[in-house]
Amino acid sequence: MFRLSPVGQAVRLALAAALCASPFAIFTLSAQAQTPPAQQSAPQAERSFERGAPLPAWVDRLATLPDALQGETASMRFADLQIYVADTTSYYVRRAAIAHQPSGLEGLAQIPIDFQPDYQRLYLHKVAIHRGGQVIDKTASADIRFLQRERNLEQGIYDGTVTAQIVVSDLRVGDTLEYEYTTSGQNPVFGQHVLQDGHWDNSFPSAYRRIILNMPAERFINYRLVGAAEGKMARQSAEYKDGRRIMRFEEKGLEAVLPEQYVPDDVEQVRWMQFSDFKDWGAVNDWALDLFGARTEAGVLEGPLRAARAARTKEEQVAKVLEYVQNEIRYLSVSMGENSHRPFPPAQVLERRYGDCKDKSLLAVSMLRALGIDADPVLVATTTHKGLANVLPSPIVFNHAIVHVTLNGKEYYLDPTRRGQYGKLDAMGQAHAGRQVLVVKPGSTALSVIPQSAPQTLQHRLSERFNAPSFDKPADLVQNSELHGVAAEEMRVALAGMSKQEIHKAYETVMARRYAEAQLLGEPKVEDDRINNMLKVELRFSIPNLFSEMRTGEGWNMSYTPSNMTEIFAPPGTSHRKHSLAVPAFPGNAEYDISLRLPQAFNITRGNAARDIDDHAFQLQRKLDVDRNNVHLNLQLSIKADRVQPADMPQHVKNIQQYNEIVSGSLNAFKSDMIGAAAQPAPAAAPAAVPAPPLQTEEQRIAVLVASTSRAIANTEASGRDPVPALCERAVALAWLGRKEEALKDAARAVQLQPSSSAALRCRAEANFTLGRFKESEADYSKVIARGADDAEAYLARGLASLYQDKLAPAQADFRDAMVRYEDRTDKARAALWLQIAGGKPAAADNGGDADAAWLGDVSAMLDGKTDPEQMITRATRNAGSGIDARLVETYFYIGRHLLASGQKVKAKTYFQRAVNKRLLDNPYHVAAQHELARL
Repeated sequence: MFRLSPVGQAVRLALAAALCASPFAIFTLSAQAQTPPAQQSAPQAERSFERGAPLPAWVDRLATLPDALQGETASMRFADLQIYVADTTSYYVRRAAIAHQPSGLEGLAQIPIDFQPDYQRLYLHKVAIHRGGQVIDKTASADIRFLQRERNLEQGIYDGTVTAQIVVSDLRVGDTLEYEYTTSGQNPVFGQHVLQDGHWDNSFPSAYRRIILNMPAERFINYRLVGAAEGKMARQSAEYKDGRRIMRFEEKGLEAVLPEQYVPDDVEQVRWMQFSDFKDWGAVNDWALDLFGARTEAGVLEGPLRAARAARTKEEQVAKVLEYVQNEIRYLSVSMGENSHRPFPPAQVLERRYGDCKDKSLLAVSMLRALGIDADPVLVATTTHKGLANVLPSPIVFNHAIVHVTLNGKEYYLDPTRRGQYGKLDAMGQAHAGRQVLVVKPGSTALSVIPQSAPQTLQHRLSERFNAPSFDKPADLVQNSELHGVAAEEMRVALAGMSKQEIHKAYETVMARRYAEAQLLGEPKVEDDRINNMLKVELRFSIPNLFSEMRTGEGWNMSYTPSNMTEIFAPPGTSHRKHSLAVPAFPGNAEYDISLRLPQAFNITRGNAARDIDDHAFQLQRKLDVDRNNVHLNLQLSIKADRVQPADMPQHVKNIQQYNEIVSGSLNAFKSDMIGAAAQPAPAAAPAAVPAPPLQTEEQRIAVLVASTSRAIANTEASGRDPVPALCERAVALAWLGRKEEALKDAARAVQLQPSSSAALRCRAEANFTLGRFKESEADYSKVIARGADDAEAYLARGLASLYQDKLAPAQADFRDAMVRYEDRTDKARAALWLQIAGGKPAAADNGGDADAAWLGDVSAMLDGKTDPEQMITRATRNAGSGIDARLVETYFYIGRHLLASGQKVKAKTYFQRAVNKRLLDNPYHVAAQHELARL
């Protein structure tokens, strides 16, 4: 589904507690609610724990640990899981891992073991360090603390899980940490069913992996190796001993598996072993029927049904029941013991006025059945759409419950935990479209699929009408946002939970990210059509400095951002993938429509242009119309598939690049299109104006520069004048466009014509750096400095060339030299940042009250880990004026470098890609971000 626009995201951030997307995780192994969650104590956990417990007799213990495999940071010598099936099922775990680097110690020295004290006992058998030929027993001395952290407390979920946190002292690189424990008992809601899974592959190499299933010979327990390498089944064997069947699964020499990012949720990249004694989905259904079989006493539902009984039609009755359960019963999950899966009776839920998804679903089903409407509970796995077809039937794969209704021959899937849903059932948003689910009703034997929305369904239409009567006065903007389906519901709930002042501030803040000085005029006008599930918001802004003058002096430029079409695709990163790339926005359609009225002095020749991108996963249609002083652009996006196959990735990467150019574009107004423009003298430094359409990409703009310099080169050569300045300008412009051979040819010719010219060497050095030829760039800048250049720019540029060769010491020296030579505080602060990025420690700079220098000081604090990266975006756009895009490119680059330094490569790539997506090709931070992506 399409995500909320940035406006919607800001609204949701401002009021997180009012979000309509209720927590989905309630089907978890958890403890019986003997006492309220806040009263669960460490002594209670300690009573269910035994340190130094003897091994159970049934454990098949490996006598000698296998030799370690070499890994980058750590590796597993032995990983063992043994499942002993009896009246009470027990699980024995043994791990032996070794750290090869200091960074690997952090993950090994702390051992977290989760268990449920109310129905499980935890037996710690051994904790030991193997160092050379010595075995150091840490079982008695290890620090063990019991933590009840309630990880999902913020979402209103209590599950009673306790973590036994074992901290091992004196662990060193090269040590092997070994530990063994057994947990006995399981959630009583499962009776004596066997439901277990264990990971097989890891992100580090494993010398030996083993799982043993020890069960009575007459028991049926199915197993499956699930995952990317399903064809490579682990070696298995079986034996019968003392009336029991013992199955072994083992594999040696497992390679590290490094998962790719942004794969569809049904793609298992690592293998895991699943065990289940449910023979089919019909058996799971029979188990669930018992859970949802609570009876409701007569009269309990009469009050809640009052509004529904007064409705005129059955469809309206369903909508009224859903509205009541969504809004009158607040979300709170006390999911302990059997109530991790068994809902509380409707009478109890109504008395408490709270419940989780299964409580709300049973209440809704009971109310609907009381009205004579066919309704049943539904089990949902929110973690996957299509993945249930690949796993064994099991109740623990589900983590959410909703409601299925059959009415007038049509089927509806309704979620009582959502809010903001009213009116027509067909118009309600479907957050679970495409998921495989289990409808719980007598005779149900197979999974069902929740239908997708119709392909033509529009989720979000955004229109913006700019009126710029003069370049030196604020422009007017009228923005209309039209939301449908899930997007309308989310925005409806978010707006309802905010004051007028909060809403005003949220919308103005979002627009300020695009236009720093934007002011919201009046209050937002909200039109909420609840019957058809459509919400419209109209906003009026005053935008000072909407336009900025082009660097070449040819005219003016304004940027546009279709916020309903940005950042909806997973960053492809590279065209080489093993697994599919997910398209999270599927299914959906969006439209962005922008019109710009320029000053009356413009008289653009009437024309239109169209451009389409037809990708395997999406289609983007762009139409441009111009006439006199009016420019109109329309973008229509349709998401066609939920994934891109590896074979389609090369073309997809190219299409995404084109897509980003279009949705992060600009509208350009050229002086040559103005009445009387010929009488206006062009700035001395600017080339002659070239007639061009009012809409250009950065590539097109720079191509115009290349064309004008080409004419200048031809003219100078024809007249016998010096072509080197024009050759240099064209060489750098060609480098920005990635036209490597042409750029290097121009740069080489400039140096050939003037071998003693530092300007020609600088030009070649810059072209080389832009094209990623860092060694050559460093050599040229060294020649420039050797010939007497003493300016800060030369030292800074040479430092960058050294930095991207990982030559940190010379880079730091050059950045320090640049700092000394810069007089401007902002320039000095930027050089200090590069020194910091290169690993140096610049002295604290005095910004002298300069806003730009102060902002760069905030960047320095972020690089030191003292400021949150996301806050930098807000700070960057503050007072950025017309240069907001350049500021954002620089900010994204700095955030990417910070994330990269902290080991978060995937997030870093995302921010570098954002910098590149702004398409400011001549911006040095755009160039640097391209180099970072290439290195990653």
